[in-house]
Amino acid sequence: METKDYLKKIRIEKGISARELSSIFNLEESAISEIERGKRKLTTDMLKKYCEYFQESADIILNLSNKLPNIIYEDNDLILYNFKIKN
Repeated sequence: METKDYLKKIRIEKGISARELSSIFNLEESAISEIERGKRKLTTDMLKKYCEYFQESADIILNLSNKLPNIIYEDNDLILYNFKIKN
């Protein structure tokens, strides 16, 4: 799922309108709409606001969790293996 779609999904699931969220984030309502339509880039500051407000990690919001390597520990040493990127 694209970031813009995920942001809209979590907002709607929480029952918050774009107007309410823009007020919470101290932005114009059009900014939230533009982010959710992919017309405006998500800045680092906005990503942080989304993470804090919705209690979501950035890797989930940015759809990176399925692109991280599998990690195991062996004798307290970090070993990365089976690195793959899913489409």
